[in-house]
Amino acid sequence: MKRKGLEIEFTDLPRAKKIKAPMATQKLPLTPQEQRLRKLLLDVASFIDEAKKIEEKIELRFAGGWVRDKLLGIPSHDIDTAINVMTGEDFCLQLQEYCTDPQNLEKHSLGPEDLGSIHIIAANPEKSKHLATATKRILGFDVDFVNLRKETYSVDSRHPQVEFGTAEEDALRRDATINSLFYNLLTDQIEDFCGGLEDIQAKRIRTPLEPLTTFTDDPLRVLRLIRFASRLGFKIDPETEVPMTDPAVSEALKVKISRERVGVEVEKMLKGQNPLSALELIDRLGLYQFVFTDPTVQDIPIPSTTNWHFAYDCLEVLKSNETPGSIYNSLVRSEDAKFLAWILAAAAPWTSVPLPQSAKPKTKLPLPFGTLVVREGIKVTSKVCDVVTGAFRNFLDITELRDAIKRKDAYVHERDTIGMSIRRWDFQGKNWRLQVLLAILVEAMNNGQNAFEGIFSEWQLFIDHLTDLDVMDAPSLKLLVNGDELKAALGGVKPGMWMKPALDVCVEWQLRNPGNEDKEGAINEGHRNGSCSGSPNFGNPQKSPLATQIIFIYIYNPRNAIKMFASARKAAKSKVSSKGISSDEVLILSPQCLPERYSLSQLYDGLELSNESKSKEDDLQSLLILNSCLSNLGRRERENGDDENIKRLSLWISKAILPDKTLNGQDEISDASIEMALSHTRHKAALGLESLQILITQLSSPRPSTIDPKIIITLIAFSSTMDPWTTPAILSRSTSLLSLYTPQTHTQDLIITLLNTFIRPLFSHSKPSTITSSGRKAMPSSAPLPKHDVAAERTSKPWKYETVYAVRVFSWVVQNAPGEIIAQNWHLFLPPLLTLLDDASTGFRATGSHLLSTFLPHLTSKLLKQSGIGEVFEDALLPTLLYLPNLTPVDESMRLLSGAYAALGVLCDVRYEVGEKARIEFLDRVMRGGVFMGYHHASEYPAIVQLLLEQTKVLVENMGIHAVKHLKDLIPILSTTLTDPFAPTNPPLLLSAIRALQTVLLNCWPRISEPKYKIEIIKALSVSWKDVSDSEDMDRLEEVQKELKMAGRLFVNAVEGDVNIRAELRPLVEVNRGVGIMFGVGEGS
Repeated sequence: MKRKGLEIEFTDLPRAKKIKAPMATQKLPLTPQEQRLRKLLLDVASFIDEAKKIEEKIELRFAGGWVRDKLLGIPSHDIDTAINVMTGEDFCLQLQEYCTDPQNLEKHSLGPEDLGSIHIIAANPEKSKHLATATKRILGFDVDFVNLRKETYSVDSRHPQVEFGTAEEDALRRDATINSLFYNLLTDQIEDFCGGLEDIQAKRIRTPLEPLTTFTDDPLRVLRLIRFASRLGFKIDPETEVPMTDPAVSEALKVKISRERVGVEVEKMLKGQNPLSALELIDRLGLYQFVFTDPTVQDIPIPSTTNWHFAYDCLEVLKSNETPGSIYNSLVRSEDAKFLAWILAAAAPWTSVPLPQSAKPKTKLPLPFGTLVVREGIKVTSKVCDVVTGAFRNFLDITELRDAIKRKDAYVHERDTIGMSIRRWDFQGKNWRLQVLLAILVEAMNNGQNAFEGIFSEWQLFIDHLTDLDVMDAPSLKLLVNGDELKAALGGVKPGMWMKPALDVCVEWQLRNPGNEDKEGAINEGHRNGSCSGSPNFGNPQKSPLATQIIFIYIYNPRNAIKMFASARKAAKSKVSSKGISSDEVLILSPQCLPERYSLSQLYDGLELSNESKSKEDDLQSLLILNSCLSNLGRRERENGDDENIKRLSLWISKAILPDKTLNGQDEISDASIEMALSHTRHKAALGLESLQILITQLSSPRPSTIDPKIIITLIAFSSTMDPWTTPAILSRSTSLLSLYTPQTHTQDLIITLLNTFIRPLFSHSKPSTITSSGRKAMPSSAPLPKHDVAAERTSKPWKYETVYAVRVFSWVVQNAPGEIIAQNWHLFLPPLLTLLDDASTGFRATGSHLLSTFLPHLTSKLLKQSGIGEVFEDALLPTLLYLPNLTPVDESMRLLSGAYAALGVLCDVRYEVGEKARIEFLDRVMRGGVFMGYHHASEYPAIVQLLLEQTKVLVENMGIHAVKHLKDLIPILSTTLTDPFAPTNPPLLLSAIRALQTVLLNCWPRISEPKYKIEIIKALSVSWKDVSDSEDMDRLEEVQKELKMAGRLFVNAVEGDVNIRAELRPLVEVNRGVGIMFGVGEGS
């Protein structure tokens, strides 16, 4: 092998495939214009040779893509020209000098329009662009000139050393064999060094060198091969495809290559002939999170792509069935829109991640994750970002309008209402039609291909309805009244924030009166349709009624709304602050202290709900006022923006009523303080949930089919009375509201959203080191275990100390997620599950065990074994079996042990087949490390012993005959319990020992006849029978006697073939005939 220090050349045998000898083919037929270019360049080469400026003769070759496209019959005007002994820049300068001679220009019939200027494109190794080129437009062709190169990569560097090379070396460094072909201008022949001609014939994409090396050197080649495959309709060779999914290559693609270069490739794919094929390949190769990501964010959520294919398949179906007036024809109306449509299809999985909210009130909304991904991940233009932002923010509202049209709600025939909605969507994203398209793609992604027909039918109805209303072009409606005319109507007041809503009033009139261009009619409409006639006048007293409406807009100030609720605030403060409130007290304000009339927006502003600095007591007061006002709906003033006000109020309620960190149960807080915090939380929940129910079921018309995930999280937080902040009444209200949205709460979209955006960040800093980020077993670490640090734990476990309802939400997700969603996204559940199993708090540890029992049945044995997580779960559960008294209180120990043994049982059933050797070995470990060790440490605790005996029965049943190896430990444990003189006072304990013995007899009978076991069992059963018979409380022991009989007779049957057991038992029966009844021997048996 040829080596230079740490440098490895491409011609090294381990890196290169078998190289074919250069293949000369028949001449490549050229067009007349291509022949003119060839002859010109050959003459320039002769011109350089004759000047003897260099020793070797110039050889020119058309390279790569042009040769490939020529062979495939694809027209191309971009030609790469490779030069053997001269840089592209030097050759271009010689070309320019050659063309200064008039005779040469005349020879080749060259005019000024035939020759462009020279452009030099410098190399940029930092961005994996290693080749400098010179470009010149000649005879209508864009010709790139570059020297033949050889690239040498150092082991410790990703930037190659580039030097002059041969044609073969240049061919080997290329991304694909089909791009490694040369057309030699002098010989007029194709040169094939890598089998590219054969691969073109087979329609195959393959790398010239070993694929993993090719992709590691320049990961962008992964995307280039996907682009070529989709554009040409070729298949990627399986040996080439496998390394494309290598984690090292994928990660390098994410961080090594400039996102501009990634964006260029993606843009070419989506603007190409077959964008569907490109997205299918990205999906199938698992590259989504490395291509469509924001590398500037470290802990960015990862959306599920399980159903992504339904989105891009949906777009392809719509495109393929385009007809005049069809969905695609109506929504995608330009070449730019076609590209944007595929961008939206590519970004569709990010719709499952909730829209980020402003950190502070009245600040600019953060961009959706989908926008950040296309902006930072593939570097699209700001125009594209605007479309994505608008689509992500509005697709749910658009879907809601579609549902309203389907239901034939009255308002869908109001041209002004629908038209203004469309104008608002378009204002936010510049292309409302594509926002509709995203709504369709998301619905397809969430419902699958079987639902396509129904989805298309409903959206076609939507488009037809808007077309009939003639509002499809509402955003381009020319304003009838301009700002100057509005100012004049108001007596010349200064323009300000009032101007836009005032102009909207005029636009609404125009939409209600299509074709009417009477400006005065628009102005007079304000009075007839307004509700502000009582607003104070200023300026011109003769102003039109429109001015009256505009004045209301102009002078409205939220501070006035605050004053409206001053009396209510005073009453609420007195109600909740005077001497405290009990948990069962019903809070309500008298109608006398409430305003006579109020709108939902006035409620929001008047209660200062946007002020996040307000105290918890203020929140309780606000909730009391809000609930009292909503309970008096007769005083409510309706507004055009009530749907938005309902959303704002609902989101505030959902945040205000959440339990806070005071209730974490971990901090040392006085009982009185905890009780006060619980009382406040319960009252806030009762008031808030009742208010939510009114807003959703009584004021929303129609009731939305989905609600914000933040509201769902709040409802889930109050979904179990196991939490101290949830009373039965609160539980009833929250479950009633949740039931309204069952179709939403059981979708993959919501489940993944909760896991990715709520659960994952809370558990991200306390994730166990036993698994990798992909959810597989991690390699053991030699680093010492970190010392327990209380302060550090508070920081790393916000789910435990801050967001106290996080475990309830995660529990709900595990218990309610459909099995197929768990099976497809199992890796998202592991970090929180293992964190709970590893926590020092017994309550969380027990919860982890119970959740694991629910989670495991949805996985497969193959997955548990291949990923190694079966072993991870075993390692997490087994230590829990040693949480025993007296270090752990008995009641806590019982809860922990019952959960852990149950989870181990489920793990065993899922992980192993019946009779599998590894299954028996697993059961052996549980028996030794759990039952025997537990009994050794806690035999003086009857409740613990009873639980261990119950688990013994289960373990022996599962082990069958293989349990005989444990007889030497089992029999003494059972005998000790059965012969305890106080055992009859605890019938459940005694029954568990008898039934465990019955199971041992049934499964281990071949060795029961051995003297050491036989004698011990006879003794144990006889003593127990006597103690039970002598007891004065026979009513409680009737079942015990029945089970003892069963055990005695099983024993006789087990040993009777090996020994004369009846003869051995005769002396015992003669002393105590009752024993004979138990064993079924002697008189009366």
